[in-house]
Amino acid sequence: LTDASPWRIAWPADTDDGNALQLDIEAGKAGKQALTATYQIDGPSWQASYTGHFDARAGQLELASMAVIDNSGGARLAADKAWLVAGDVARTHGNAPAPMMMARSEAKQSDAGAPEASGDSYRYALDNGLDVAAGGTRAVSIMAPQTFEAERSYRVENSLYSVSRDGERSHAQIRLAFENTADVPLPAGVVRIYDSAGSAQLMGEDRIDDTPKKAPVTLTLGTAFDLTSERRLVEDRKTGEKNTGENEQRRTIEIKLYNASADTATVNVIEHLPQGATVESAEPETMDNTPANTAQWQIDVPANGDKTLRYTATWSN
Repeated sequence: LTDASPWRIAWPADTDDGNALQLDIEAGKAGKQALTATYQIDGPSWQASYTGHFDARAGQLELASMAVIDNSGGARLAADKAWLVAGDVARTHGNAPAPMMMARSEAKQSDAGAPEASGDSYRYALDNGLDVAAGGTRAVSIMAPQTFEAERSYRVENSLYSVSRDGERSHAQIRLAFENTADVPLPAGVVRIYDSAGSAQLMGEDRIDDTPKKAPVTLTLGTAFDLTSERRLVEDRKTGEKNTGENEQRRTIEIKLYNASADTATVNVIEHLPQGATVESAEPETMDNTPANTAQWQIDVPANGDKTLRYTATWSN
């Protein structure tokens, strides 16, 4: 059973004593010969786990990666050579791996080599092999730490349909964006970001999908304590002839942004509009080249201050 063999053996591995298979081999010649068996089992799964340190002043994110292997099968998982395959490979049963607690760290970072392309997926070689007890987990390094240019931003996002005259207060989302400029793809997994200037203060965590080289990554890390917005309905009326059934809806929204921090903050405001709606007026003006049915602003809110945005949108019912 080698890589060059034109056939494979398949069997149900569900024996009670844990010995999944016994093979009787008829040798074609005398002497000692090597036998290589390649097989798949359903129990184990793995996912990437990233730890990042973000330097806001330098605009840099240092990202270290590990692979957390979960052996939920009923037998020990051991091999002198092993690879972890990254990619969405369809199976007829089984679910995607859930986040697992890291039990222990085994491999050194220097042992981790670059991933290699394997068809439409990538595989990461584990130079020290693999040994995970039944029901256990193990964490190994799969590539060296990478440094990216990253930008933190704040976001207030709402729909024109969801607004009241009484006003609603909310906190701005914190987002961290970077491009995968490393020479390696990033497999899917959980990303935990710490503030490098805040004594390992956790900024937040998010998940990323399988990310190829040069692809953008945007993480949502939670909400900003000191950045809030108050949004209220100023005007809502219909115009047009009642008999024709062609009515035009006109709605004016006011958004007041508050910044209680000691630094000026840039806030991205996104308003989702009805199909075919247009912004009749806005102060300040909307940004250019925004997606369809969307109005967007980038507003600098002064330290310990506030800024008001008002716009009017119209659409046909």
